[in-house]
Amino acid sequence: MMVNHPRSGAPCKISPRGASMIMRKVRDQPRTTRQDLVNDLKRAGTTVSKKTISNTLRRHGLKSCSARKVPLLKPAHVQARLKFANDHLDDLKEKWEKVMWSDETKIELFGLNSTRRVWRKKKDEYNPKNTIPTVKHGGGNIILWGCFSAKGTGRLHRIEGRLDGAMYREILANNLLPSVRALKMGRGWVFQHDNDPKHTARATKEWLRKKHLKVLEWHSQSPDLNPIENLWRELKVRIAQRQPRNLKDLEKVCMEEWAKIPAAVCANLVKTYRKRGEVEVYLSQVHDGSVSSGFRALYEERLLLDVTLLIEEHHFHAHKALLATQSDYFRVMFTADMRERDQDKIHMKGLTAAGFGHVLRFMYYGSLELSMVTVQEILQAAMYVQLTEVAEFCCSFLLSKICLENCAEIMRLLEDFSVGVEGVQEQLDNFLLENFVPLMSKPDFLLYLSLERLQAYLDSDALSRFPEIELYDSVQSWLRHDRRRWRHTDTVVQSLRFCLMTPANVFEKVKTSEFYRYSRQLRQEVDQALSYFHDVNEQPLVETRSNRIRSVRPQTAVFRGMIGHSMVNSKILLLHKPKVWWELEGPQVPLRPDCLAIVNNFAFLLGGEELGSDGEFHASSKVYRYDPRQNSWLRMADMSVPRSEFAVGVIGKFIYAVAGRTRDETFYSTERYDITADRWEFVDPYPVNKYGHEGTVLNGKLYITGGITSSSTSKQVCVFDPGWDTGGGMCLFDPGRDVGGGVCVFDPGRDAGVGVCVAGSAGAGTTDTHRTRSARTPLLPNTHTPTSSWENKSKMNYARCFHKMISHNGKLYVFGGVCVILRASFESQGCPSTEVYDPETDEWTILASMPIGRSGHGVAVLDRQIMVLGGLCYNGHYSDSILTFDPDDNKWKEDEYPRMPCKLDGLQVCTLHFPEYVLEHVRRCS
Repeated sequence: MMVNHPRSGAPCKISPRGASMIMRKVRDQPRTTRQDLVNDLKRAGTTVSKKTISNTLRRHGLKSCSARKVPLLKPAHVQARLKFANDHLDDLKEKWEKVMWSDETKIELFGLNSTRRVWRKKKDEYNPKNTIPTVKHGGGNIILWGCFSAKGTGRLHRIEGRLDGAMYREILANNLLPSVRALKMGRGWVFQHDNDPKHTARATKEWLRKKHLKVLEWHSQSPDLNPIENLWRELKVRIAQRQPRNLKDLEKVCMEEWAKIPAAVCANLVKTYRKRGEVEVYLSQVHDGSVSSGFRALYEERLLLDVTLLIEEHHFHAHKALLATQSDYFRVMFTADMRERDQDKIHMKGLTAAGFGHVLRFMYYGSLELSMVTVQEILQAAMYVQLTEVAEFCCSFLLSKICLENCAEIMRLLEDFSVGVEGVQEQLDNFLLENFVPLMSKPDFLLYLSLERLQAYLDSDALSRFPEIELYDSVQSWLRHDRRRWRHTDTVVQSLRFCLMTPANVFEKVKTSEFYRYSRQLRQEVDQALSYFHDVNEQPLVETRSNRIRSVRPQTAVFRGMIGHSMVNSKILLLHKPKVWWELEGPQVPLRPDCLAIVNNFAFLLGGEELGSDGEFHASSKVYRYDPRQNSWLRMADMSVPRSEFAVGVIGKFIYAVAGRTRDETFYSTERYDITADRWEFVDPYPVNKYGHEGTVLNGKLYITGGITSSSTSKQVCVFDPGWDTGGGMCLFDPGRDVGGGVCVFDPGRDAGVGVCVAGSAGAGTTDTHRTRSARTPLLPNTHTPTSSWENKSKMNYARCFHKMISHNGKLYVFGGVCVILRASFESQGCPSTEVYDPETDEWTILASMPIGRSGHGVAVLDRQIMVLGGLCYNGHYSDSILTFDPDDNKWKEDEYPRMPCKLDGLQVCTLHFPEYVLEHVRRCS
């Protein structure tokens, strides 16, 4: 009779010592791969397969799992999350079914990021070593807002441009409330959104209050507590399967897949929401100072010490309980199924005794002594035992000691040992960018700087301290440091901006270098830059990476106006650096401009008044262009007629100049400047003679408001659409006519929009350079029919002239001005009111009035607030003060910014980007 007895099987290829070695490695570094473990055993003399590694780890209760992503939490975040969990731990599921959850997310065109796998036991999924810290919103190509409840998904909306408070409230009005009605939420529903500043702005809170919406209290840094994150994940998985090819396709796929998510999925997310509170309690750690003081007393008296840590040849006695409460590393060691759990003596390798001694003292006493001699060992020990607070102290100390001489060494330390410490890389990069060119002369820094880091720095706008030619010299130093780097020349030079150099720099330094002959890409970049330099007129219309100014923050620039009836110098005033006014040194223009136009960070100053040979001020036709890249001025083609107190607007490649006056007459002619051709041409004239009006472009249309006509101050609002322009009709320019501005004659017998525009200057035989109005061609009556390019809109609530208007967040804001009554005494009355125009509804709304009305002031938008600067106040005094208006809160503030260095009237204000090396040529104004 034959019997099959059980066999012993093949002997295990991994010895107990080998198994212990790989368990120790996985315990210390859960992200270790199977190949790493195979290599470690091979170096120890044992050859095994990946399958054997998997079987061994599985026998010890470990399996390969994806690392869980958790938010980066500060102690305040942890306590707030714990409180939220405790407050809602006993809530019934019916309460959560009445919540409308919402959030924004970024969807990447290229799909989901890959996950990381770790070796862990089932119950250790939220152990910090088994997680990947994340912050809310990963990178992506389109931004979406969405909402859902237990009954299904609500609307999904794509956010165009930068999301601000006004846009967010509009999204809620157009999507949240319709979603509530579509899902039949009924009464008593609660709205949830996070603590994003746009969500918690006072204007948003007021909007929610007026709509009688109840909002669920939320706490910071808690995206994992919002179940909509699971829906975003589901949406991204579905999108990855569809593989959209472009942004338009991506948006379409998002909308389709969002609508397809079953209501049962939403209901299940809400049903299981209570489990998220349990995770909160598990993650939270509450430290009691009295407990630490008690352990400290026991430590000093050498009582109840139950573990000895052997490091190098030193013995460190401690309490297991304290080590476990202070360090995640020791907590896992003493609570998980590890062999060290029951050992009294534990050997620790990979760190120094000196470094661990400081860390252990910190655990008991909470103090840490750092020096450049000890910081490396302490930082290494802190990262080894996962004591984040000590690591943060060490990183802060290193960053405070960084300088040009030790930069490379500190970079290496921080990159090796600061993984997971918040803010370190950002502070390090700030120092490197601030000192980039000097550092590139240090051989140790050149040796350590990688290609990827070099490209990242060259792509940054924060290098604005250094002229582009100096960055090119730095790149040459990096390439010359190692001949093998030459093959990266084509890649590196693409991050340089050759159009920011001067032509002399390109010819004398770039084209003469050895890399110009070596690199094909460099020759192409140089050719593009030379073409840019040659086409001077078209420079404002070129928007490429190569000519974009390196600047991280715009500056408020003031182009000088008048002090009373006296013209001041035309140096540019800058509100540069916090609370300080500076005067930019450089060339000046002999003009007091009435209008300012910004085209791709170029400033055009047009018309206004200039001092004539007779010592009097006369209307000017001059046009100057300012380039902040080189801090230079360029005289452009003059307007067809001199103009003052007119309005301008930029649409496409054209700058439009509308109406205005000279000393002798008012006219309504409109002309436009072709930037590429450096040429002016007449277009359809304005409906009436006017001056003192204001113009601003919104949605590709030029809006003209207020002003003075022949009869009175006007409330009129007209809009010019270039798509309606008939070309201006017949324009006659006669240089034999006198000095006065333009005289536009509208012939109603011709086709719509056709006019005869006559402009001139004094002829050779003219003796009277200021002819009377009766000697001129009659002006067009104010009652004629508007031309085809102009359309009347709703009138303002107040008639005004010499006011200011600016477009902001898709609306027009009008500030101040004067209401003038044309009588024999020419009485005037101030208009301090503020109005806003909504082009969608064609309605004007009155806002909060300025604290003190003014005219001839300047306006600009900075940090989402509207600044009103200088001007003539209604008490008869010129002003140097700055008012700020918050459109969201509808409130005025004073003294947010310092007063201007002089009192100005008729000033032109804008925000421009300047490179820092230009701003070094400034003089502080008292």
